[in-house]
Amino acid sequence: MSYRPKSDITRRCRAFCDQQRDLICRSGLPEVYVEKESMFMDFLMHGYIDHHADTHEFSVEGMSPAEQQAFESLAREYFRSGYGYFQPMAFRSGKIIRDFEEEFGSAPR
Repeated sequence: MSYRPKSDITRRCRAFCDQQRDLICRSGLPEVYVEKESMFMDFLMHGYIDHHADTHEFSVEGMSPAEQQAFESLAREYFRSGYGYFQPMAFRSGKIIRDFEEEFGSAPR
């Protein structure tokens, strides 16, 4: 079996997570939620894991206010890092959604 380097996408996601480790910890996200970009996007999109197997039953609704604020900051950093913007339904507040759209533009429809 030959060695294959990780894809650029995987390296980019891992670098992002390494840079944002403090926000990830403060948000209370289970580590498995940031091991794959698709899983993080699933959580960001829904506020819970919808499209992957999940044994944690963790959701935005179960986060403390401090964890929610850290998660909001993490999401902002994610989009600021150049990941394609989509409307993160994890945030139920219309104000947060409007703030995101003001900063990142409207999500594709």
